[in-house]
Amino acid sequence: PSCGSKLVLVKDQLFCKNSKCEAQSVKKLEHFCKSLKMKGFGPVALEKLQLESIVDLYRFSEFTYKDKLGDTIGVKLFKEVRRSEKEATLASVIAGLSITLIGDTAANKLCTKINSIADINATVCKDVGLGEKATNNILEFLNSEEYLDLEPILSKFKNIPNTKPSISNGKTVCI
Repeated sequence: PSCGSKLVLVKDQLFCKNSKCEAQSVKKLEHFCKSLKMKGFGPVALEKLQLESIVDLYRFSEFTYKDKLGDTIGVKLFKEVRRSEKEATLASVIAGLSITLIGDTAANKLCTKINSIADINATVCKDVGLGEKATNNILEFLNSEEYLDLEPILSKFKNIPNTKPSISNGKTVCI
């Protein structure tokens, strides 16, 4: 691995378990940006920004973006970050956190029962049908140092209930 840490063998595959691995951090940031549909945050932009975590995405000022990427691109990416704060769904944020076994499907299931990431617990996970491993992974994440760092950012994202009108309008539909 690029970080020089020792690899761990898990079911005939080698994994780097270093949570501070720079290569993993960049991929996690790229995945988070893609999940929140933030345009322009590819490997080159992320390398130039020298972000250490998702927190830096939201902590950096417009000046920092412009300083590291130039005026035009810096302003565009800064606006993308601010737009994500307003428009990203809680499900996309949860899916973007790179928690093993927690993707779009699991995040959408969770968001049927929660209003914020702080509402996630073992009972909610069981109620929405998450398996034991997925539940353990998300609960482990919520008790991690990484979550403590992210919590002020993640608390901004609230679940917006689906306000689309029902197709049946109170009528019974048999399929």
